[in-house]
Amino acid sequence: MKHKKRLILVSGQKGGVGKSTFCRILLDSLRRRGRSVAAFDGDGAVGHLLQYYGIKQNGKLDLTQPPLVGVSHYDLRDRRGREQLLESLHVDASVLLHDLPAGALSSIEEAVDVTGQSAMALVDAAKQMGYSTTVVIVINTDQASARAVVNTIESFGDKAKYVIVKNLNGCTMDDFIVYDGFENAMGGRTGGKALQAARHAKAVELIMPEIYRTTAVKIDLWSLKYSDALTDQRMHIQDKMRIGQWVNLLDAEIDKAGKALGV
Repeated sequence: MKHKKRLILVSGQKGGVGKSTFCRILLDSLRRRGRSVAAFDGDGAVGHLLQYYGIKQNGKLDLTQPPLVGVSHYDLRDRRGREQLLESLHVDASVLLHDLPAGALSSIEEAVDVTGQSAMALVDAAKQMGYSTTVVIVINTDQASARAVVNTIESFGDKAKYVIVKNLNGCTMDDFIVYDGFENAMGGRTGGKALQAARHAKAVELIMPEIYRTTAVKIDLWSLKYSDALTDQRMHIQDKMRIGQWVNLLDAEIDKAGKALGV
């Protein structure tokens, strides 16, 4: 089956929302499937995608690695970094995957729009280079996350595809009341604008289950790729079982988005 080339931007309103966690498992999943993925970390040399999936030489991170086999990096918050986001469109790959820093929307708007109010020009530029655009918005239960969904969809417009990822770290699906909307004690409706915007944009909604905490700590401690954690001798059997189940669940969720996530 022939796949379209796709630019995937993984975003989140603030740090700690689970954006890089999802980007890491997405990169892991696509490369395990044999997809040609050029990976970029827009949070500079401290970005988590680079730290976990970047190439290491003698245990030390290589900061000048090719994106098709490792992870390239730039800082979206400065002018040169914003230029590198655009220059990445020249890379020939099945998927261009960008892990964007928290609150990246304004930086993208500044980079591609003279008024600094829209990101639609990036979608147009990607299309000229043969890439369709998908914007992934990772959210938690906060109001800021719901607001980010509305703002991001307004900025990128109807030319992009959207994937909303609900991060279940420390919560359940019932806790996303600001995103979904709820009936308050006076009988009125509160929230729900994000869900309306997502439905209007025909966004695909995925869930990201929580990783067992001690297992996640070990993965972070040793900066492991998720697939490597399955065979790492330092990991206990129960840890390998837990991460294996989590990876399988996320693979199935990614499948739901299909072509929008380069599958």
